[in-house]
Amino acid sequence: GVYEDVPLRPSGLAQALVPARADPARPPSLARVEREVSMGAETAFDTHYRLRPLFRELARGMLVARDGVDLDRSPERARELVGDDLWALIRPGVTAPEERGGPGMPGPAIERAVTDLERLAWS
Repeated sequence: GVYEDVPLRPSGLAQALVPARADPARPPSLARVEREVSMGAETAFDTHYRLRPLFRELARGMLVARDGVDLDRSPERARELVGDDLWALIRPGVTAPEERGGPGMPGPAIERAVTDLERLAWS
């Protein structure tokens, strides 16, 4: 017939419904961390409940693995090993913010905390 020589192609809708392939160089955990960091900067609530646990988990693992320092049991030593911006975020005893909608951690401070984490990881 007339249509025998026409190659079949999926419609635009069918193509749009096919899940995109994940970038193998970009692990899903990295996307999660990036999302948490960007959302964590918005309000004081987000900083406390999104950024703080994430950065504490990362710093705790690095401190123990690298120096055998427990963040909660040896806070003085932990503070010596991390930078001021990271310490402000991960230090023990930080209470939830009273003004939940107040400003979150400023972008430059987050960048410095990330730099502190990187220094901790590679030094």
